[in-house]
Amino acid sequence: MDPDRPLIPAELNRYARPDVLIEKGRLRFLELNISTRLGGDAVARWLADAYIGLCPESGLRRPPSTVAARCEALNRMRHAGNGHGGTGRLLIPIHSVIDVSGARQRRDRIQPVIVAGAQRLGFEVFQADLADLSLDAAGRLLVSDVPLDVVLLRWYGSDRIIDDGGGLAALCAADRAGTVGLFPRPESALVSSKAVLSWLREDCDAGVLGPADRALVRDHIPWTVCLGLDGDPEVERNLLRMAAAERDQLVAKPAVGQSSNEVIFGNQMSAQYWQSAVADAARESPLVLQRRVESGRITMPFRDRESGQRVTTRVPFVLSLFMVDRAAAGVLARHMTPDLPDGDVVIGMRHGARPNAVLLAPAS
Repeated sequence: MDPDRPLIPAELNRYARPDVLIEKGRLRFLELNISTRLGGDAVARWLADAYIGLCPESGLRRPPSTVAARCEALNRMRHAGNGHGGTGRLLIPIHSVIDVSGARQRRDRIQPVIVAGAQRLGFEVFQADLADLSLDAAGRLLVSDVPLDVVLLRWYGSDRIIDDGGGLAALCAADRAGTVGLFPRPESALVSSKAVLSWLREDCDAGVLGPADRALVRDHIPWTVCLGLDGDPEVERNLLRMAAAERDQLVAKPAVGQSSNEVIFGNQMSAQYWQSAVADAARESPLVLQRRVESGRITMPFRDRESGQRVTTRVPFVLSLFMVDRAAAGVLARHMTPDLPDGDVVIGMRHGARPNAVLLAPAS
């Protein structure tokens, strides 16, 4: 929004959704997403309530609510004020984009639970197209001549906004003038680059981090290095040679990507193809090499689609931990199904994974 604006550390991680695998009982952070699912996942909420209803005496409960945590963060922004009293007018913008596939899409699906949550805290919620935004003489952002206090952003740079009618420029100008608050700030998308994990490992090895942070990085972030990001050519050549020798233990991922596209596992291809694939991909755009994490599995019952019989199998899963203002704010689980190939897989919705709920049990 404003390339000249200094980065504020507290803003970079106000909202995040790390993806976590459990390997032999230990959490492994694969990446730090900035999710567009600001309200959590409707399927997970529905399943959680259904499970709790089936076992009302169990003491099971939902994790903290992502919706409530995000609304409380918005409320803190309002009370902090942004130059004109914090009256509580919240904009959820609607816009059109060209997505990564080149298709035109309309981003106008707003979960009612998001609107209701904000209204419960006293926000006056506006849903308006970017093309309907303007500025007043004081640099305040307006919709229908009404000044706005906070904007709930729902894009992070993966799509190209089109047909905004100058509204995006108005939003940028209000941001530079400090007359409107943005949640989350767009620069928070910077931490979603997997290069951040490689920098953490570098800082850990260089002794830059304190003892507690070094232990955290070594215990929970798999070995990660970045290629193609203006690094030393000789160092990168050495990394490529290492990658060739240890391909069975490595996975290559775009440093900036989504939905697990273009992820390649070294143990699923020949040595010759792996080395050329990694080198070619690094020339196109930065990528990371990461030690392959062997996901833990969970035993789950399923209904066989053909016979209708119940089958039980062990499937890999990933946990997505919603964090708002650096506090826990919900969990989404994704797991594979029995009819998908065994072996290393990307546990993503585009690869056949299914969402599920996570419930918290009472302390024993």
